[in-house]
Amino acid sequence: MTTGGRKPKQGFWVRARDQAITVLIYIAVQIVLALIFWQLLFRSRDQGFALGLTLVGFASWALLFVTGFRARSRPRTQQEAWLGAQTSEPQDNASPTRGKLLSNLETVGCGTALFLSGLITLALALVLRVHADMQTGKTLSDIFPSGP
Repeated sequence: MTTGGRKPKQGFWVRARDQAITVLIYIAVQIVLALIFWQLLFRSRDQGFALGLTLVGFASWALLFVTGFRARSRPRTQQEAWLGAQTSEPQDNASPTRGKLLSNLETVGCGTALFLSGLITLALALVLRVHADMQTGKTLSDIFPSGP
């Protein structure tokens, strides 16, 4: 069955699940890259894996930043504009909030997955650093001072 060049509409949970799987795949790739950087660049450091995670996390955000501007500057073709107008019609049975969530989830792409995976990678690096500092006898007030 053909859909006239359009993707068939999927449910909210199916699209959310697909996005979560994409983020998990990106996280796995980023962790493998961090392990490679740990062995190549940060082998002599105490917290080399955390440094590798930090490098990969910020590199993914830099990649997202660079590709985000390039994607917005690309002009839309007539067919993309027509398909966008066709899919932007609100659904009658959905509440306004749910309809907005569905439309936002339809436009989620690789950039959002890259942002979320970079955020999780950086959070993992922070947890590793705080854990290592607390094992050396530092307290949370030593790690995160409240003032100058």
